[in-house]
Amino acid sequence: MQKVVNQPELLGQVHQTLEQRYKNKLMRYGSYMLWQSILETFDNPELFKSLLLSDDERTANLRRETIFTGVLSEDERQQILSGLKG
Repeated sequence: MQKVVNQPELLGQVHQTLEQRYKNKLMRYGSYMLWQSILETFDNPELFKSLLLSDDERTANLRRETIFTGVLSEDERQQILSGLKG
């Protein structure tokens, strides 16, 4: 997630992906709202990362519906996820 924090211009693409997925009914309202609430903390990088990388079951499931497609490479995504397991 440091990549997004370091390059805030990427956030627009993340928001666009979120909106498209919700509009196309690829995401439930609860997931949409949870993603929205996480993205609203972007101005506080530590809180943003802690919410995004939380190890609770709901957030882990939410990450499967990643809205960072096209922003993070698969290698970057796997690196972040493997850091959660370690």
